[in-house]
Amino acid sequence: MIKKWVSIFCLIFLMVTTVVWAKPDSAYIDNGNGTVTDIETKLMWQQRTDENDMDWYYATSNYCPGLSLAGYKDWRLPTLDELKTLVDLTQRRPTINHMFFPNTVSSVYWSSTTDAGYTDDAWGVDFNGGYDYSNDRDGSYYVRAVRGGQSGSLDNLVISPLSQTVTTDAGSTSFGVSNTGTGIIPWKASVTAGADWLSISSRAEGTNTGTITCAYTANTSTSSRTGTIRVTVYGDGTQKDVTVNVIQDQSIGGGVGPPTPTACTATMTDGNLLLHIPYLSSETLTFLADFINEFNPTYPMLILYKLTYLKIIENPSFSCAASTLSGDFKIIHIPDVLLPDGITHLWVDLEYSQAFSTDTNVYFEVKSYGIISN
Repeated sequence: MIKKWVSIFCLIFLMVTTVVWAKPDSAYIDNGNGTVTDIETKLMWQQRTDENDMDWYYATSNYCPGLSLAGYKDWRLPTLDELKTLVDLTQRRPTINHMFFPNTVSSVYWSSTTDAGYTDDAWGVDFNGGYDYSNDRDGSYYVRAVRGGQSGSLDNLVISPLSQTVTTDAGSTSFGVSNTGTGIIPWKASVTAGADWLSISSRAEGTNTGTITCAYTANTSTSSRTGTIRVTVYGDGTQKDVTVNVIQDQSIGGGVGPPTPTACTATMTDGNLLLHIPYLSSETLTFLADFINEFNPTYPMLILYKLTYLKIIENPSFSCAASTLSGDFKIIHIPDVLLPDGITHLWVDLEYSQAFSTDTNVYFEVKSYGIISN
C-alpha cells in the first residue's frame, strides 16, 4: 500500500522547467475610443502610448493625472503587478498583444511601484523581453496609463493586525495585507500620524497581498505615543487605518508568539487531491490554507495547485511543524505531507506561478518533493 501511494504521488509531482502562456484575445475588449479593457483584471488601459519617453516623476505627477482620454480623467501609472499582466511571452518584440496594443515600444515602461531597497529607483517592465527591472526614477522610459481595476472594495482588503503595541526601544513592526475578494486591488500606504518617529521602510504600495514594514525611533519621553498608517485604494479613494502604539512599560511587547513546533500538521487527502495546510507561517502572519490539484491538458506534466481558501489565524497555538511562506509570498515549504494511507510522509516545495495566476485565481507549482524516512 505504501508503495502504491508513493508511486501515485511521484506521478503527480513530475516537473517541467518552462511554461509559455498567453492571455487569449477574448480577454481584451477594444472600446473603440483609444482604450482597451481587460475583462479578467477589470483594468482599462490606454491603447496607444505617448511617443515620447519621460522620467518617473513627470509620469506620476503630470502625464497620467493630466491625461483626459475617452471621457475619463482618473488615469494613473499602473503598479508593477498590473503592468506585468500585459506581458505576452508568445509575442516577440514587443512581448504584448499586438492586436490590442499596436504601437508598443520594445523598451521599458514605468510602473508606480518604487524599489524599497533603493529609494531613488522605481520598477518597470521591459517589453523587449517581458522582464521587470528597477530603474533610476530620473531615467526616461515609456508610459501606458491605466484606470480602475477594483472589482472589490477596501472591505476585501484584510490588514492584520490592525494595531501593534511596541516597546520604547527603536525597532520595526509589520502589517500583512491580503485580498479576500476576486478582483485586483492596488493600494498604497502612508504615515498620517507620528511621521516624526514612524516611517514605512518597505512595501509602501502593492496589489492585493503584501507586507507593510514600519520603522520607529526610540521613545525617550515619558509619554506614550500612537502613530497611524493609512492604506488607500488607488482610483477608489477608500481608506483604512492601522496603528502603532508605544507604551511606557518595557514589559509590554508585541504579544506571545506560537510555541515551538514539534510535529507535522499538513495532510494530503484522496479524491480531488486536496491539500490542507492548517499552519502556514510567513514572516509576520500565520494562515490556514487549502489547495486543490488542477490538471492542465495543455501542460499535462505540470503539477498545479489552486488556492481555494486562505484565512489569517490570530494568536496561533500548534504543537506542530509549521509550513513556511516566504516574505514575498512566492515559496511555500511544507515539511510534512501525510498521504491517505496514514503512514507515508513527504516534504513538498511549492512556487507561485505568475503565468497561471491571471484569472483572479492563485496557482502554485510543485517544484520539488521527497520521501521522509521513518
